[in-house]
Amino acid sequence: MLSRLKLQIATNGTTLAVGSLVVGLLVLGGASYVYLTPGVEEQQPQEVDSFQIETSLSDSAVVQAETPLYETGEIIRSKPAYFLNVTPNLQLSAAVDATDDRNITINQRLVLREQALRNDAELWSRERLLATNEMIVSDGAARTNASLDMVDLSVRLNEIASVIESVSTPTTQLRLETAYETESVGGESYEGELVVVVDLNFATNAYWLDGERTASDTERQMAQQEPIQQSPNMALVVALSVVGGGLLVTGGVIARKSSELDPHELRVAVFNQEYSEWISQGELVVDPDRQYVYVNSLEDLVNIGIDADKRVIHDTELQAYIVVDSGLIYYFARDPTNIELWANVGGSTDVDRS
Repeated sequence: MLSRLKLQIATNGTTLAVGSLVVGLLVLGGASYVYLTPGVEEQQPQEVDSFQIETSLSDSAVVQAETPLYETGEIIRSKPAYFLNVTPNLQLSAAVDATDDRNITINQRLVLREQALRNDAELWSRERLLATNEMIVSDGAARTNASLDMVDLSVRLNEIASVIESVSTPTTQLRLETAYETESVGGESYEGELVVVVDLNFATNAYWLDGERTASDTERQMAQQEPIQQSPNMALVVALSVVGGGLLVTGGVIARKSSELDPHELRVAVFNQEYSEWISQGELVVDPDRQYVYVNSLEDLVNIGIDADKRVIHDTELQAYIVVDSGLIYYFARDPTNIELWANVGGSTDVDRS
């Protein structure tokens, strides 16, 4: 494995060295970038002011007739049903509850709307303003009161019903509209409208209200916060610096080693390891009766041995490899000149199997 690595360095040393140097410089550049350009943490907008407002519609009635249910003169509130002969007048109260740290202009309207529909189209309608109130409050509280004669309203609805009973049925709603506008806060003001709609229902001798009695709103002013500059990721900077520096050192070592290594000798070493099962240690013995044939590479010599089913002999002293086949001696050496002079086989035949 080490011989193969050295062979790669010897044959591709320049490319590997340049690649290591380039990658090392890029990694060091990345370390510099991480250090010089730390991230920033974006902050969520922060609430600098808020405003809350709620409006509600409540109902009550004074008991005006003797009944086993209530005492005369008693005030009953928010009942699921009232009786026309006991509480003929319905008291309505529209209240506002808002943030109390600023002046608020409030405009309230309480409207009674009667209508009749036919196939979702309006057949008849009528509106009556029960109360209106415009005020400026500083404590966040406001109230508008109204009274409604339920007996009179029931009579009028029966008159309408007698006319349209063959095609429709009249309905009645109470609509509370609350418009508000605050004084400016930080250059801005809050404004809007809240609407409460409840149904007013009648039976033979009773009436009741159906629907949500409250509406509310919340408004906020948000301020964008400056992002927080974070510290550089020093662990990443150090890691990149170490890797980049290591690649630069590796490139320098590869460049130096590639000039010292002999590719030819390393190829012989690699082939010696690869074909070790075909190679045995031995000694080259000169025999004038045999013919010597020089082979250009150890791989070719091993192939000759494999083809002839012969072992390859490695003379470590002469650094020569030999295959003996009948009267021929095939040999390979890093420097065959010395062997040829020593063995007096200078006129031997070369074989190139590449």
